[in-house]
Order: sequence, then structure tokens, then C-alpha cells
Amino acid sequence: MHRIPVYVQSITLDPDSNSPVLLLQELNGTRTLPIWIGVMEATAIASELERLQFTRPMTHDLLVTFAQKMGIEILEVEISEMKNDTFYAVITAKNHDLVSTIDARPSDAVAIALKTKAPIYVNERVMRVIQLENALNGTSQQQNLNQVLEELGPEHFKYKM
Repeated sequence: MHRIPVYVQSITLDPDSNSPVLLLQELNGTRTLPIWIGVMEATAIASELERLQFTRPMTHDLLVTFAQKMGIEILEVEISEMKNDTFYAVITAKNHDLVSTIDARPSDAVAIALKTKAPIYVNERVMRVIQLENALNGTSQQQNLNQVLEELGPEHFKYKM
């Protein structure tokens, strides 16, 4: 199935749940994939977007440093599936001639991709599922996203590319 290159458009807060939302924007299109994530993962992604440095390594920094010291290269990450309203991701890594995929939460995968400058993809099926769910609810993905964004003020957009 086709994979769509995306980038981190922004991290914002859902006004209803006060949870961070990662917005992945299609690189060569108009679709946006919102993924609700944890505070720690949002902090890791935001710190990379803002190029913040900490005196001690955070968990994602430690993992990336460990991989690099072991000669492992992060090739890419992909938001690969959606099951029971949960997104799944895989990290593709290479160690010498061995290429492996590793199951990951999307927020962790994106944080690692940003830290290693690896490309981020979304499987076309995932985008289609989101569009189909929104169509069944009588709205388009863009209408849903626009409604959420209209309810947000500038103070909600903590980090934006």
C-alpha cells in the first residue's frame, strides 16, 4: 500500500481533554492526521522542534544515542495501522546489512524520527480510515480538524513548524 510522506505541522492542546495533539501534515497534499499523545512525548517532540537542549539526556535522546553508539541507523518511521481507535507505528532501522522494523507508539516514533532526521510516513490505509470514519459521522476530516482548530486560541499552539 502507498505511504504518504508527512511532517510535524504542530503540537497543540485539545481544549476538551487538555491533552496534547500531534498534527502530521501531508507533505504534498492537504490532509492532516491528528494523533492524541502523552505529555512526555509531546515534550520530547516539542523540544526537538524548538531545538532545546537539556543538561541530561531525556529518554528519546538516550535511545537515539544508544542506537548511534551501537552503529544503528534509523531509516524511517511509519504510522502503519489503526486498530480499535489506536494508532500503531514502526521504526525501520539498519545495523550493518540487517534492516529491522520495530513496533512503536506513533509519538515515540515521531520523536525519534525528528531527533535522527529520518523521514516520517503515514500508510494510506490509515488516512483512508480516518476519512471514512469522518464521512460516516457526516463530516470531512478537514471539517473536523477545522472545528477543533476554530475552538483553539493562540495560547493552545505551543509549538508550530
